[in-house]
Amino acid sequence: MSSVRISAQIRMFVADRANHCCEYCKLPNRYFGAFTIDHVIPTSKGRDSNPQNLAFCCSNCNAHKATRQNAIDPFTGDRVNIFNPRQQIWHNEFNWSVDRLTIIGVSAIGRATVVALDMNRETAINLRELLYQFGQHPPLENEKQ
Repeated sequence: MSSVRISAQIRMFVADRANHCCEYCKLPNRYFGAFTIDHVIPTSKGRDSNPQNLAFCCSNCNAHKATRQNAIDPFTGDRVNIFNPRQQIWHNEFNWSVDRLTIIGVSAIGRATVVALDMNRETAINLRELLYQFGQHPPLENEKQ
């Protein structure tokens, strides 16, 4: 976790850009507690707090990602980069299952990220199911996402 202070203005910009959803697992901040600003490439790896290196994310994804930049693709066994929401498009790396409750990695990056960040944990699936019943899931996507 970085000790770098990020201004309230930048935090709001990052949250708005993400439509107030975790940029990794897509859970909405509105229903899912504490969210944080993630340094996509950690400050410990030489990156700064420029908005182009920041992502809005839930505490679970942030805790699992920490300073990791890569993970193992469970299909190939290759080490690949974790999804970078500033450089990659979510729908190119992930898709929703038919029932819209589970995130499926459709690329090596997607598969590795799903496992590394535990994106299909029970609590996330339970929340997605409730939100789906009320027409609040999956989240509407901005074309840039």
